[in-house]
Amino acid sequence: MSFWNKIFPPRAEPELHPPSAAAMIDYQPQPWTPDAREYVQSLQERKYRELAKAHGLGEDLAEVHRRLTPPQMPLGHITYEKFWAAFREAFPGTDEEFRAIFDNNMAAYKPYFEMVLPTPYEDPNHYSLLAMTFDSVAAAVMQKSRTVTIRAQALFATLPSGDVSAGIFEEPETDTPIILFERALFTYLYGFSKICGWALPPIELKEMSSDAYLAGLPRIYTMPFGSSVWFGGLLRAYIISGGVNDASASMPNPEHNSHLTEQLLDFMKRFIMAHELSHISLGHLERPASNSDEAKQREFEADANAFAIVTQLSAKQTGSWATGAWACYMALTALHFLDRGMALLSFGTTNVNWVSESHPDALLRRDRFRPLAYANAPKPRKITRNATGSLFNMSDSLLGRLWEMTLPLMFKSYQDGARPSPMWSQRIARSMRLSAIPPVAN
Repeated sequence: MSFWNKIFPPRAEPELHPPSAAAMIDYQPQPWTPDAREYVQSLQERKYRELAKAHGLGEDLAEVHRRLTPPQMPLGHITYEKFWAAFREAFPGTDEEFRAIFDNNMAAYKPYFEMVLPTPYEDPNHYSLLAMTFDSVAAAVMQKSRTVTIRAQALFATLPSGDVSAGIFEEPETDTPIILFERALFTYLYGFSKICGWALPPIELKEMSSDAYLAGLPRIYTMPFGSSVWFGGLLRAYIISGGVNDASASMPNPEHNSHLTEQLLDFMKRFIMAHELSHISLGHLERPASNSDEAKQREFEADANAFAIVTQLSAKQTGSWATGAWACYMALTALHFLDRGMALLSFGTTNVNWVSESHPDALLRRDRFRPLAYANAPKPRKITRNATGSLFNMSDSLLGRLWEMTLPLMFKSYQDGARPSPMWSQRIARSMRLSAIPPVAN
C-alpha cells in the first residue's frame, strides 16, 4: 500500500508528484468567481437530484452528498514517520534529502488542503488532491503551447454527469471554461489501477523508473484467483450504482505492487485532465465541430497532445518515458472495459456497434497510441520503444485474460436482472446499438 493510501481515507487517491515551483512559474490557478460558483453548484444540484432519484437516496441533497462523502482528514494525520515507512527503503539519497522531500511535499499540499471548496458538493479530501494534479497538468499544457491564452486556465469541478469521463462548459457571464469530471471516475480508475497491481508482475519503484528494465519484463505471470472477482465487482459496482457504491475501497491492496499502482493511477489521472485541457489549448472551444468526422478528429488530436504532455511529465518525474505512455494507454483501456461492461449489462452481449456522433470508441483511440509511441519515443529510441511495447503487450495479454474470466460473472449478473444505472441511460443510447448478432455472452 502506498504512503498516500495509508494516510488518506480509502476514497482519496494517492498523489506523489505535487507541482514543482519551476513548473508553476507561468501558471496561476484561475480564481473562482461568484458567477462560476453559482453556475457549477446549480449543475451539481440538478445532477445530484437525478442521482438521488435514480437510486432512492432521498430528497435532501446535503444528506445525499454527506452519505457519499467521507469527512475531511486532519492535516496532522500526515506524518513523517508514515512517509518514512512507505518510501525510505526505496530512496537512494541521504536521510536529510529524504526529509527535504517530505517537507517539500507537505509545503506543496498544505495550501490545497486549506483551500476553500468551490461548492458544498465536493469531497474535501478528493478535491484537494485532484486540484494539485490539475494545476501541474495545466502548467505543463501552457508550457507546451506558449500561444495559449488565459482561457487555458480553466476551472474544474466534479458532478455525477452520466458521461463517464468529462465535459467542458463555459460559464455564461465570463466564458471561463469549466471542466466537469464525472464524480466517481477517478475512484473507478483507482480501483482499476489496483486490479492492474494484482494482474501484473511485481515491479519495484526503481524498476518503474528504468525503461531498460521495463523492456525486459516477463510475458507470463500467474494472476491471483481473486483478480477476476475483484474486476467484475469493480465494473458492476460502478455501472449498476452510477458510482454510488465504491468497490475500490473494499478491494485488497496489492502490497507487492503498490508503486506500480500509484504511478499508474497518477499518470492516468494526468492523461484524463490533459486531454480536456488540450481541447482548450488547441482552440477546439473557439468553433464547434462542423460534422461528426471533425468532432472525432478533435478527440484524436486532444489524445495526441495529452500523450505528449504525460510522457514528458513521466520522463521528468520518474525517469521513464514508457511509464507515462503506458498510463495513457491504460486510461483508455479502463474506459474500454467499462464500455464493454455497460454493453453486456444493457444488451446481454458485447456484440454492439459504437454509434456516437462525437467520440470514437475508447479502443480505437487507445490503439492510435502504438504508432504514436513508436514515432515519438525519445533516445535511446530502441530501448524506449521496446519498454513501451512490452508494457502494452503484457497488459493486453493479462487484462484480456482477466476479462475472459470476468465475463461469466458479468453475464450471470445480467441474467439475474442487473442493469446499468439510469445515470448512464443517455450515454448508452447515444453511443451503443445492438448489432445484428443474436445476444449471447462473449
